[in-house]
Amino acid sequence: MPFMTAPFLVRVKVENREQAVVALVSSDDPWLKSCGAYTIGTLGRKSLENELNQCLERPNPLLRETARAAKHRLEGLATNS
Repeated sequence: MPFMTAPFLVRVKVENREQAVVALVSSDDPWLKSCGAYTIGTLGRKSLENELNQCLERPNPLLRETARAAKHRLEGLATNS
């Protein structure tokens, strides 16, 4: 399972995919945060949209752009439902 690598990257215990994504997007590392934001959009986790909103406020341009793209994807998924 791909989410099993998250504990090694962010040094937390995760039991499911959503916890792994939250661990990534909560990281202090902008790259890992970006990976988490991307995954929120890819998995369509509307429940984690608040984390994307927080990413939009960060100074890192890659993170902000990734969060914008993930939010756009969530909006697209909601429209197609």
